[in-house]
Amino acid sequence: QIAPTPQVEVIEEPPPPPERMQGRCEFEEEENYIRYVRGLFKNNGGQVGARVQFVDDVPFYGITKGMYGVIREWQKMEAFQVKWEGFETNWVDMLRCQLQETADKAFIWTEEVPEPNFVGGGGIAGPEVKDVATFEGAPVPVLRVWQMGMKAAPEHAAFTLMVKLRTKVSGRMQHFMEYGSEGGSRKALVLRLTETGNLEYGEHTGSLSSGWRCAQAMPRMKLCDGNWHTVALVRQDTGFVWMYVDDELAGQGLIGADMPAGLSPSPRSYRWVKQDSVFHGDLGPLRIYAQELTINQVRAVNLLSGTPRFDT
Repeated sequence: QIAPTPQVEVIEEPPPPPERMQGRCEFEEEENYIRYVRGLFKNNGGQVGARVQFVDDVPFYGITKGMYGVIREWQKMEAFQVKWEGFETNWVDMLRCQLQETADKAFIWTEEVPEPNFVGGGGIAGPEVKDVATFEGAPVPVLRVWQMGMKAAPEHAAFTLMVKLRTKVSGRMQHFMEYGSEGGSRKALVLRLTETGNLEYGEHTGSLSSGWRCAQAMPRMKLCDGNWHTVALVRQDTGFVWMYVDDELAGQGLIGADMPAGLSPSPRSYRWVKQDSVFHGDLGPLRIYAQELTINQVRAVNLLSGTPRFDT
């Protein structure tokens, strides 16, 4: 009797992330934008299947500013047919539209995003202390005031932290990114998952009495489901914090204006002071921005950074 051929599990690699395309407002001359779009069409799947947004302030046969659609038939830049989302198919011209996504999905328009002040680290972490992931070289985030060279002075000094994570573990605390302090101090800046997988951000001043200040995602989440999740934390000098999970606002709170001093760089995926609460799962690179990112910028970073890949 011939033994059956063993089945080989095929693991599909996630597609590479798209590149950011430029928008109309980034071109001083309309002709330069049209030339740019022609090049994208030529090199990225043609016109049919590309996604556009109507950006003209004046409605056009029921199509209004902000509506999205997919090109169904193409004649020229001045005449192509679009199936608008929630609306009928209609003809329009590129002078009224902005290209949002190429047909091959290799390019997509997003809001402009500043360069991160740091990006790196992460990896496969846990379950033991010897297996913690380190974001080597990541500086301690600071609340910067306005500096020369910035386009505009922000209303408040702030920083943003972003990281992608994946875990199936529940039933215990997991510190997936913590800045701690040497010498046994409790001082810390922490992003962690609770026993049920909810997201929590906290800071410890080192004081034994009321030293821990934190904010949690509400309603409660369960991020220990084995899927990739993108976590972003925005912290202002006022003490206000915003937490985003998978491109949506997940929680906010007020934890006090002063940050703990004397923290060490290169955060790790465990609790420093007791070397426990080890994160068990996968961590993408940490991104640090010395400013507040908007929700659209958070979404852009998530989209353009893609899914982390590991050799296992």
